[in-house]
Amino acid sequence: MEAQTKVGLLQKETQDQKREVSYKKTLDYHWMWTGAAQCKVNRLETQTQGLKDQRMEEETLELKTEVSSLASALEDEKNNVSEAHSEADIGPGGGEEHHSESPNHMNML
Repeated sequence: MEAQTKVGLLQKETQDQKREVSYKKTLDYHWMWTGAAQCKVNRLETQTQGLKDQRMEEETLELKTEVSSLASALEDEKNNVSEAHSEADIGPGGGEEHHSESPNHMNML
């Protein structure tokens, strides 16, 4: 009877060890896939950040180009206004105009 009890205990211990090994394999499998998934997530986050950085650089370049274009247009407009003021001061004849009132001009009033 004692032999049967020892056999029973050994069988139970063997089953417990098999269960434990199976559980450890399941955990190892789980951790392996979790680690692989985390690596993929990290890689995707890095790629996403790279794309965000690239897009920001492109937008910055577009904005710099637009600002440069607007600055150039503003400078052109300033030059046009300066030229118009210069022509008004010099007059069409090339000399300075004097705004004196002539007697004919007074008669018209």
